[in-house]
Amino acid sequence: MRAALLLGALALGACAEPHRGPLERPDKAGAPVGIEERIAELERQAEGGTDPWPHYELAVLHEEQGDAERAIRAYGRAINLLEPRTYTAPVFRLGVLHDRLGNTEAAARCFQEVVATVAGDSRRYQENPHYRLAAVGLRAAWEDLGLTPRREEELADLRARFERDFGGTPEAWAAPPPWRAAPAGEGE
Repeated sequence: MRAALLLGALALGACAEPHRGPLERPDKAGAPVGIEERIAELERQAEGGTDPWPHYELAVLHEEQGDAERAIRAYGRAINLLEPRTYTAPVFRLGVLHDRLGNTEAAARCFQEVVATVAGDSRRYQENPHYRLAAVGLRAAWEDLGLTPRREEELADLRARFERDFGGTPEAWAAPPPWRAAPAGEGE
């Protein structure tokens, strides 16, 4: 019974972003831990280990600090330590970062990997927003790269899956990816 509960919990957790605590955590004396201390702690945890999540958390922190190069390396390490196509968060976030940096081909590869990720439970396709967002990001990247006849067919299939499996709407499909949308007040 206990094994079944553990397997059920693991199945539900697949394709999910790991829980991230606040960036500021109290140390033993109750004082908050600063970002540099948190990065150092995660680097110690990640060093030589096989746990992908310290690398993922480092990537997120580096990205939030504006260090794209270190973020890309840390996302890559996390992804390399994960079983292929099991979790969406690291690959999705790497794709968004590449897209923001103008690395459209790399972003498209990441987004393709996210939509190809197999969920342990079919409900996860609609519950996990990374699938919908990656599909919209992939559409935008392919449009930027130029639509060949083959890619137009793939895009039509992706749109059908977006609406059928991922729970997307025609309006969401047509909208720009949220990370590309102009901030409020621009373009008016």
